[in-house]
Amino acid sequence: MRLVARDPTAPSDLAVLYLGGLIQALRRLFPRTDVDLLEGIADEVIFSVAQAPQQYLPERGNLATYLRLAARRDVLNALARERRRARWQIPLRDVELLQRAGNTSQEADPAELVSDRLADAASLIAQVHARFSSSEWEIVQLILDGERRTERFAALLGLADRPREEQAREVKRVKDRLLRRLRRLAPLVQRDD
Repeated sequence: MRLVARDPTAPSDLAVLYLGGLIQALRRLFPRTDVDLLEGIADEVIFSVAQAPQQYLPERGNLATYLRLAARRDVLNALARERRRARWQIPLRDVELLQRAGNTSQEADPAELVSDRLADAASLIAQVHARFSSSEWEIVQLILDGERRTERFAALLGLADRPREEQAREVKRVKDRLLRRLRRLAPLVQRDD
């Protein structure tokens, strides 16, 4: 297998051969699930096999089946995590109403207000961070830091050995997908201050 031999073009070829079909299979299996989540998981599964090809055992079945089963398991795990998280989340507007309805006759301690704001910000960041895999979060951080150099993103995506045009195309695709997900998460973090 070219991946085991560390052929530098093998990860890209793996993605070209299997990513589209894997995404289509996930969309058929989970028609009501967020497309970006499915694409992200498909990317992660392909990336995982490219990084550690020994996890795939050819004697147990073909690669397409292995990828589909691994991605299905990851989607089910992500949906279960989301359901567990949703049970414990309180919409920000409800928290703000509770705070406003509290005892307002006392003057608030400024240090306590700052501490509460920092805790709220940390909680929001944690909620947003939980919606991304670790490799996606690194890319999101670069985007939020204003990074624009394709090389930086390509290095994180393992595309440094690919032609510049291919790097730019793949980086744009990943960034666009993550930015769409960030836009959908905006209501979670927007506050009426």
